[in-house]
Amino acid sequence: MSTYTLPLICINSHIHSYSVNDKPLDGLSPLDRGLAYGDGVFETILLVDGFAPLLSFHHKRLLKGLSHLNIQLDSERLVSDVNTLLEIAKSFDERRLILKLTVTRGVGGRGYQVDPDASATLMLQLLACSIDITKHNGVSVHVCRETLSPVSWAGLKTLNQLPYVLAAIERLDTNFDEGLLLANNGELVEASARNVFIVKDDKILTPLLNEFGVAGVQRQFIIESVAQQLGLDIVEITIKLEDLFAADEVFLANSITGLWPVTHCRYKEHDYRWDVGAVTRSLQAMCHSVSFDE
Repeated sequence: MSTYTLPLICINSHIHSYSVNDKPLDGLSPLDRGLAYGDGVFETILLVDGFAPLLSFHHKRLLKGLSHLNIQLDSERLVSDVNTLLEIAKSFDERRLILKLTVTRGVGGRGYQVDPDASATLMLQLLACSIDITKHNGVSVHVCRETLSPVSWAGLKTLNQLPYVLAAIERLDTNFDEGLLLANNGELVEASARNVFIVKDDKILTPLLNEFGVAGVQRQFIIESVAQQLGLDIVEITIKLEDLFAADEVFLANSITGLWPVTHCRYKEHDYRWDVGAVTRSLQAMCHSVSFDE
């Protein structure tokens, strides 16, 4: 039995029991720009037996985000602190845990003006992981009222996530498992916490994320590895709602929960339904064999 109690947090190389309201956390200032302005990036990483199957994808996206925001972080410190939490994760009884990695610009600067000499804050949280495997057999979604606007950081996972929070609020007191987000020009972008794929005539299509949305690491894993291994064509392209409704199969991808086949979508007063198809199942089996050891 582990001597640690979840959740656990490491801020700037110092391990704490996770507490905010009961007592302050040494090393995390209320003046931190991540709290004040969402000035930073984060990754949410699935651990299986203390191993992160998609760590290289998370690392690549994290570095790209830090570069875009011009946040300087000591790479040796990052690797050391991550390895520390991975070792701690191996001591827990739970096979699956979540490592949440957050990097902010730290403290410094006046208002929106940044301090080029600010020392970045690195925060890692080790959290319990609960996965509802029944959703691997199909989920119900709706189209959100909240929409996305073009941003320069499209594809990256920054701390500016308010549109997704508002989209999730729409789902309160409903029976929907997820919500689909459109761009303000009507294009399909993603779900509130997952990327979306459609299958049409055995070809896999996923929205192009050069102006909107977050490019999930499971999405990248499917594009760069899984689809190729299965000999499947996959295309990043502009997708309209009419393309979604005409699809043969629809599924959502997330690195924590895996692939969710979509079997029902509500849009305004209309219901659209799909069977869980062979393409979705083959991709699901490949992805889950890596991340879930099923």
